[in-house]
Amino acid sequence: MTFSIKALRVNRSLSEETLCFSATLYHKNKRVGHLKNRGHGGETEIDFLSKLAETDALKAACSSKPNATTQECWGLLHDQLDQLVHETYQTQQYKDWCRHRTVFRSKDQPDGEWHQINAKYSEKVAAYIRDQYPDTVEILNERFSK
Repeated sequence: MTFSIKALRVNRSLSEETLCFSATLYHKNKRVGHLKNRGHGGETEIDFLSKLAETDALKAACSSKPNATTQECWGLLHDQLDQLVHETYQTQQYKDWCRHRTVFRSKDQPDGEWHQINAKYSEKVAAYIRDQYPDTVEILNERFSK
């Protein structure tokens, strides 16, 4: 994907049917606009900085469907950007969880539920987790320690 976002700000207290947020939109590492959603269930608003930025973004969103209509391209663009916001927000949450705790999951949790130990991550804590929980699949902190 050639899109990225920065400065994602989420307001959980205003999130009702959808996530209430604002973010800066980038296409090929160039700022092209802003995203926002008021959290009331409507679709994400995209405010492009220029008509050219809008056209380029629509072309990029439809690159996998060259015969798509403009309406379909807008739908694809919204889907891609909503997915990007979700992934970025999830990464922010994971980093927050890992700031002061060690977070892991195991094979015996079919839904991939995360567990936390109230200890800052270290090799010693990781070894303890792997010893106490032999079915450990992943220690989340290790994603961000590299």
